[in-house]
Amino acid sequence: MHREAMDSADVIVQDSDDLEPFLAAAAVNPAKQDADQFKDLFEFVVEGVLLSVVCVLGFLGNCLAIYVLLKPSMRGAFSTLLTALVSFDALFLVSFATKNEI
Repeated sequence: MHREAMDSADVIVQDSDDLEPFLAAAAVNPAKQDADQFKDLFEFVVEGVLLSVVCVLGFLGNCLAIYVLLKPSMRGAFSTLLTALVSFDALFLVSFATKNEI
């Protein structure tokens, strides 16, 4: 029985010896950890905060443009084309915001 326990311990040691190069490569490097934290913060600010602000302001601007372009005094072929363009731009902003889970 004692011999079986010894064999299983040898297997564990042998397996951990095989993993040493991988464990050494995966050791935490403080400079790399700081770079990863900076990258995470940068992605949060750019993709989270700035993208959200741009999408919200763009959508509000598109709504205002639709309101102005649909006034009776603005009726015409060109304003209809602009209204279509602004509407699809607003749809793009909404789909982009929901796709990126802002």
